[in-house]
Amino acid sequence: MKRWQEKIPSINLALINLILIFLIVLAFIVGPTNKMWFDQQKVLNKVIERLEIDTCNNIVSYYFDKQMYSAQCTINEVEYYLFFDDNAILYDKIPVDVSKETEDYMNLLDQYSISNSSYQLIYYKNKIGYWIKSKQGEYIFDYSSLDVMLKVRF
Repeated sequence: MKRWQEKIPSINLALINLILIFLIVLAFIVGPTNKMWFDQQKVLNKVIERLEIDTCNNIVSYYFDKQMYSAQCTINEVEYYLFFDDNAILYDKIPVDVSKETEDYMNLLDQYSISNSSYQLIYYKNKIGYWIKSKQGEYIFDYSSLDVMLKVRF
């Protein structure tokens, strides 16, 4: 038997091991992601049942003092942002105002020299705020007054 033919079983074994390692890593990534998505959907379904919501989308989860969610929902043909926790307890809701959000976001970017950022609306310390994430740091600004509620520089 030639030398390269003797090495075929060890190459097959190495390939099988690589495939098993890949599957294990994939399970550790996909499993928690699916669980998080199903948990969000379960909480969202509870909120939809309680508030007679027409539709919801853009659900986002975040954790500061406790696990919270924000979602953009339609109630009686009006768009709202809803802020609730794991127990589907609604903390606050506000009508969606895209022009105010855009104007506030641009003003905050200019005022605090923030670049390459994104934002989302969250419920933080009994207030609604803009959570702006950038490469320089993260900021939370009050939705009404635009005062700084939290600032973390990197």
